[in-house]
Amino acid sequence: MIITVCLTTTLERNWVIPKFSLGGFYRVQQEYLFAAGKGVNVARVIKTLNGQAMCTGFVGGYVGQLFKSLIDQEGIQGCWTEADAETRESITVFDPESSLDATSFCPHGPVIQKSEWDRFVAQLYDLAKDVENICISGNIPPGIDAGQFSTLVEELGRRGSQVWLDLSGPMLAVGAITAPFAIKVNAREISELACQRVHNREEALKVSGSLRKAYSIPLIIVTLGPDGSVCSSGWGDWIIHPVTYPKIISSIGSGDAFLGGVLVQYDRGAPLVESLRAGSAAAAANTQNLGPGVFSSDDFQYALDRTIVESAST
Repeated sequence: MIITVCLTTTLERNWVIPKFSLGGFYRVQQEYLFAAGKGVNVARVIKTLNGQAMCTGFVGGYVGQLFKSLIDQEGIQGCWTEADAETRESITVFDPESSLDATSFCPHGPVIQKSEWDRFVAQLYDLAKDVENICISGNIPPGIDAGQFSTLVEELGRRGSQVWLDLSGPMLAVGAITAPFAIKVNAREISELACQRVHNREEALKVSGSLRKAYSIPLIIVTLGPDGSVCSSGWGDWIIHPVTYPKIISSIGSGDAFLGGVLVQYDRGAPLVESLRAGSAAAAANTQNLGPGVFSSDDFQYALDRTIVESAST
């Protein structure tokens, strides 16, 4: 069992709108509704790849009830902490006549009260008993400060779990100093953490190696979109070359798909190199569908067969 923590859950509306551009009036041709948020997307991928995941986080209001109904329909296990504030909604627009990627509009999450946080933490500690891998993904909601979050990560590690972080902004730096087992970031996020711009795979490897040693983090993965991804770890460094497609429907959720693919294989005891290959394949498969972390087993296998992982260790 893998626990995926989604502190800012989302009801995501995917709209298909031909010839979409800003400043017009449009009728939505099709709508696809998903329970989402980065931790939810990771759990969806784990389930698709026949793993077991338990997703946890905050839900609230009428939107929160619809969110829980949708996730139950998918068969994703969830254990939720009720919040007073309404769960947020986001909108993703896909234009089938455009060569551009889908466009996403996502508000900030609601404020979480201290009493709600305390209930969530107690519940997570209970769920985490005998769980080896826990990932915490996405934005940390307003109302949760650096001290509360760092205490959570440190305590989960002290209790024996390997904590994987996929964060951004100031909380990424907070999470890094808690010495988690792994962090998964993109080029912008690692640039912010290192306070220097990362332009390519070689720079990403160099910077992630330096950060890994500075923060005592065993594993850092950097996703670079169409340029693939890199991994710096205590067991070696790798460059992951992804499969490419002539058209991308939506890359939204591909980073989450990568993390889900890595986690499900790593939790099964697969070598890290095979886990990275599965992560890259899941991320690529995700680009061929609307919906975060949504792809078929055939899409995944096609990408897996064509993904190359190259050693970068010297």
